[in-house]
Amino acid sequence: MKTGYPSIDKTHMKNEKIFYRHPFIPNMSVSNALDFMSIAYRKEVAIDCLGLNATYDEMLNSSLIMARAFMELGLKKGDIVAISMPNIYQAVISYLALNKIGVTTTFLNLFSSKEEVIHYLNEFESPIFLNYDKDYNVKVTNSVKMSNIKNISESYITLGKVYNNKKGVILSMPMLKDNNYGTQILYMKDDKLKKVFKDDKIIMNSYYVPAIDVNNDGILEIPELNNSMIENFNPNSKSSSLVSWRKWNNKVGDEANTIFISQVYYNYKSNFKFLVPNNLANKLYIKRSVLGDSNYYIFYYYDKEHSKQIELFQIGYSPKNLVEDAKASPKIESILYENNNYYYQLIVKDKEAFEKYNLTLDNMKEYFSIIYK
Repeated sequence: MKTGYPSIDKTHMKNEKIFYRHPFIPNMSVSNALDFMSIAYRKEVAIDCLGLNATYDEMLNSSLIMARAFMELGLKKGDIVAISMPNIYQAVISYLALNKIGVTTTFLNLFSSKEEVIHYLNEFESPIFLNYDKDYNVKVTNSVKMSNIKNISESYITLGKVYNNKKGVILSMPMLKDNNYGTQILYMKDDKLKKVFKDDKIIMNSYYVPAIDVNNDGILEIPELNNSMIENFNPNSKSSSLVSWRKWNNKVGDEANTIFISQVYYNYKSNFKFLVPNNLANKLYIKRSVLGDSNYYIFYYYDKEHSKQIELFQIGYSPKNLVEDAKASPKIESILYENNNYYYQLIVKDKEAFEKYNLTLDNMKEYFSIIYK
């Protein structure tokens, strides 16, 4: 017996014809549909609300920037976010941004009581709640000034612990100088935002690399690119990178610095990463050699005090069908990893030097891992 209430009858779950997808309507998100349908009139006004006019271009760009911010906050596809706003520009942008990254949006009545809001937040398990501040006379009470920034739309914000129990913000910003990305840390002191590094001492990289908790200690590490140690590195392809992960030393101004945590070689082309042992950090030079359909990544020991490079080992990446056709399957003890299609093989080139730097097959398997499984 139907009650007439969709939330009780759950008609959307009972094969009602009204819920069948129309064969001529493409299966795409609202944000993608709007993006596609507005191509011909991007310069036309999309929103005219309370004295604020925005074109389709401006609206879509704003939603893209906000989508990045939501992703930095940890929102992901499948999450449910509650919004309590009137029909204003910010509500539209929030909805489109969340829709773009696959987050479900539920709008709450603007006049809901505190108890009602808490009830729904608990029911939806919303990671964040977007609310409307009804005070139009909002004053900026906390800010910092950043200099030499190229633009804001390509900036990234990462929230989290920046030192032990100290929470903060890590900003990655495109800079005017050499088109590099600069990294700055912000933290709270005496209810004010403070900058860690002086403007001329921020950490510079040739492109954006996100700050992450690389060693799972709850504290964000800051990336520093060492790509000069990769032969013929191409910053445009970014097929591989050598990253030193560093932690803030909890000092500011002239004393502000970072502490080395670890160094990792990422190879996105062949889908693996290699944790560089601390005794070899900043002393490896990496070359790529191609033989047919197989790739070999050659790791040389390179110490500035010695002009001669020592070839320590190679990591081979070969299709299984190729190896099996050649009847030259690698020895079981030399395989770092294998899946249905590929072998990752360790090839030791200088056994004496390999052992001198405390490398073994067992710890090489620990240092080696797949990026995307």
